[in-house]
Parts: sequence; structure tokens; C-alpha cells
Amino acid sequence: MGNPKCNLCNSDTSFHFFWVGFDFYECNQCGFIFIHPVPDEGIIQDQYSKEYYEDQKRYFAPAKDNLEVWSQRIATIEKYLSPQKLKDEEKSILDIGCATGIFLEIARNSGWETYGIEYSDYSAKLAADKLGEERIQNTSFEDYESPRKLTAITAWAVIEHVSTPISFLEKANTLLEENGILAFSTVNTSSLNGRLFNKRWRYFNPPEHLSYFNLNNIRRILNNTGFELLEYQTQFVYKNFLAGISKNPPKSPNLFTKSILFSLKIVSQSLSLGDVIEIWARKE
Repeated sequence: MGNPKCNLCNSDTSFHFFWVGFDFYECNQCGFIFIHPVPDEGIIQDQYSKEYYEDQKRYFAPAKDNLEVWSQRIATIEKYLSPQKLKDEEKSILDIGCATGIFLEIARNSGWETYGIEYSDYSAKLAADKLGEERIQNTSFEDYESPRKLTAITAWAVIEHVSTPISFLEKANTLLEENGILAFSTVNTSSLNGRLFNKRWRYFNPPEHLSYFNLNNIRRILNNTGFELLEYQTQFVYKNFLAGISKNPPKSPNLFTKSILFSLKIVSQSLSLGDVIEIWARKE
């Protein structure tokens, strides 16, 4: 039967490894790593239960540094808008995978018309309570219908959950207005931690994550789906390093641990070897 073709460029792939019950394949051409076969829809749905969200503080009472990151992300999007669009009181933003709606609250407070998509029934209701039922659709992005062309689309830590990333980006392109901005974050398989720990890297965690990227194949798929890459940066995640060296890492690294690893963080991020890639792109 042979190995599956690459989900990004349709090239041949090689078996990468078997991990926690799933087969990982890597593209021989672009380096994209993905799960095959894709888990049943029911298995995927089970990942986004009420417990999944309640177990993570950032969805309800995010720390100050989380709020600062999200505010900075809004500021970076606005940096690429024309002065006329920046003043537009009807500039609109869609957040794919909006969870409980905290990022959209920040966007609304910055003068944006806000819309959200959330796959989880539980968190979609919480987001609708914050932003209004007409603003939030409890659906998949594949089935989403936008009420308007959008100024910006964001997808923070979402595309790695998708088994068909090309279709995902193509739809985002069709929903954006001319010169619209796409901003997203995803995992970076070329990261220092990814290379050090291989299958023990914290982000190799199916069936939650199905697709695994690096900067090179992100550049390629943006170009192939009608986007111009504007800016990127990577972020080193302390917890990922600690999870690679210990079976029982602390949930939150203390200041002493962070000070020891700070140099590693600076080097990783300066060389684009952080665990997470943040991308800003413009519809061509």
C-alpha cells in the first residue's frame, strides 16, 4: 500500500516514528510531519471537552504576560494596516479557535469588530456570553460562513490541529478582503527542543496535534495559497525543555529555573529555533 503522500506538497514521505499509538510520517521534500491515518472524528471531538479547557488557566484567568502577548499580537496586525484602514471603525477580525473569547475581548477593546469560531460547545458558549451570540459560531472552520469580508484572520495554536492545512489557508484567503492580514502560531519541528527530544518533545501529542510544521514549509504553503510572509518570530517554551529531561516537570518553572535557561532561550529565538512560530502574512 505504501506511505501516504505529503499533505502539503504531495511528495513522497518516510515513516518517522510510532508514538502513543499513532504513526508519524515526514515529507522527503518539505519536511512536513503528520499523523496517518487521521483519527476518527469522534476521537478528535473528545479532545475538546469541558475538562480540556477548565484544566488550563489561560482560558479563564490568563496571567499578565499572556495578556501582554495577545495585546502585542493585535499591535503587530495593526502595524501592517494602512492608515485609512487603521482608522476604520468597521475593521473586522475573525479568531479561529477562539476558545473562551479572551483574545477577541482584547481586540474589541482595541476598536475591532470581532467574530469567532469555536469547535467546542462548552467554550463557544462562554465566548458568546462575552461577545454576543451573533459574533460566535460553534462550528469547524470548514463549515464556517462569514457575514462579511474580513480585515484580519487569526488562528493561535490552531493549524496543528488540522489534517488539511492547505484547504485551511485557502479558505482563509477567500474570506479576507484585499490586503487582509493573516496571523497565526503553530509548532516548530526545527526547534532546539524538537531536535533534542524527538518523540519526547511536548508538542508531539496526537490526537490533539495532527500536523507539524517548520519555517521552510510554512513559507512554501503561504506562497502557494496566495499570501505574502510579512514577519515571523519563534518562542522558546521553558516547559518543553523541562518536559524533555524529566517525566514530572513542574507546571510552572520558577525564576531560578528560568534564569538558568535564559541563555538557551535567547540563542534559540535569535536563530529561529524556538518551539512556537508566530506568523504575520498579507493576502496578495
